Amino acid sequence: MDDAFEPGIAHSPPAAVISAVPAPGADVAAVSAATDTNPDAPADVHRHMARLFGRDSVYLVLWALQLGLAAVVTPIATRLLGTTAFGGVVAANAVMQVLFVVVCLGLSTGIEKRIFEPDGLNKARRLMTLSIELAVLCTAVAYATGPYWARSFGFDGFTPALRYAVLWAGISGVTACGLGMLRAQDRLLPFGIVSLVQSVVAEALSLALVTWSAATADRFVLGQLIAQVVATVWVLAAVRPAWVRRVDVGFALATLAFTIPLVPAMLSSFALTSANRLVIQKQLGEVQVARYQIAYNIGSIPILLLSLLNGAWMPRFFSLASARDRSALVAAARDALYRLLVPVILGLSLGAPLVLRVWAPGSYQPDRLMIVLFFTVVSTIPFAAGLSATRALLMSGHSGTIAVSSVLAAAVNIGLNVVLVDDFGLSGAAFASLVAYTVLYVLLEIRAHHALPTPRTTLPIMVALVASSVICWGLSLLPPTAWVLAVRGAGATACAAWFLVSARRLSRSGSHVADPAGAQP
Repeated sequence: MDDAFEPGIAHSPPAAVISAVPAPGADVAAVSAATDTNPDAPADVHRHMARLFGRDSVYLVLWALQLGLAAVVTPIATRLLGTTAFGGVVAANAVMQVLFVVVCLGLSTGIEKRIFEPDGLNKARRLMTLSIELAVLCTAVAYATGPYWARSFGFDGFTPALRYAVLWAGISGVTACGLGMLRAQDRLLPFGIVSLVQSVVAEALSLALVTWSAATADRFVLGQLIAQVVATVWVLAAVRPAWVRRVDVGFALATLAFTIPLVPAMLSSFALTSANRLVIQKQLGEVQVARYQIAYNIGSIPILLLSLLNGAWMPRFFSLASARDRSALVAAARDALYRLLVPVILGLSLGAPLVLRVWAPGSYQPDRLMIVLFFTVVSTIPFAAGLSATRALLMSGHSGTIAVSSVLAAAVNIGLNVVLVDDFGLSGAAFASLVAYTVLYVLLEIRAHHALPTPRTTLPIMVALVASSVICWGLSLLPPTAWVLAVRGAGATACAAWFLVSARRLSRSGSHVADPAGAQP
């Protein structure tokens, strides 16, 4: 789902709610040691782990490039647009994300799953056509009813920014399905071109329109829309959709039966990440939305990266046929990510005050956003755990469980936001998200443990995660004096080096493991 890192906008992968090509060789034990996975796991699992942190990571880099570009654009946009216009872009993008989920109907995940079946390529091409037809229908309904639903969300009518956002959502739904198909086929070049168009070109065009035309929210969103049209044309030329025949109705309906439950799941995921901004807008106004978004942009960086990683990884999990291999790979990937999260959480907590001062002017009161950052950063832990459970459920075909769990967690999040924002402001909204992510993980894990039993995470990993959270809380209480900021900067640099060494160890270990012959992707 296209997720917001406003502005600019980071276009996330067609994920479900959810380096170089490894060289030949046979050092399976190296991968096992690097990830602390079970050394008795099937050899194919070690090879897949090598691919997860090897070839598959290239797709993560492409998506992460969009996040990095959005991060560069943010301080420029906050100054060009001003607080009110910036808040307008954030709010319009939130509406776009909701409509995007409805338009896509989870078909990007359905395409990734179907393509590994017999005659999978033709099935995927026909599902692409279905995605176009449904996108046109959903977009037309949303546009026609815009004047009626806009005011209920606190907007001053169906503004140009909202109209562009509706069109942007419809077109993005088609692009997401195409990117899912390209990813499952491991077609890196066209995937990369489309990704760059809807990131580099989109951000450049938005800033150009704001600079040379008018510093308004609608001009910024218009730039995103135009670039998205170009990206969609390119992706359709690459995947070549095929007509849906009468004989295909059965498999199309079966696919929708699997993917439609992902719609409430992804809408609920949106509520977990973005609904607090709508509550803040309604109760506190657009200025506070802008302040919260700045803190959220920084604190949610690992959450966004994990979402991107999940999208890059899902085709490989779908390609596994053995329940034993699936269980071993889920556990190995989960524990490897937990280890990488420790330096990420600590590094973000240390460097956040410095980044805040770069990203936002003094009018945003960055020093008063540290508790918001703490709750947002720590939310990464239950979020990562929930994604691991989600992968297990998707491979087992339990999309309905994901939907029910996500809806319940979203209800908790919205309810807490309504209650806490009025009394505790932005910190209350961030705390509500932390609680909701924890509830979501618990609900998903209950079912995932039965659907695909996996080895438990070891005690040392759990202790490291808890310790990093406690340290993160302590760092949020430190005063922003000059010497404290200097120590923070040094600590953040050390954590970055720690993360790079750990990630490099995984990548280098994986590069010695041969990929299974004929494996996809």
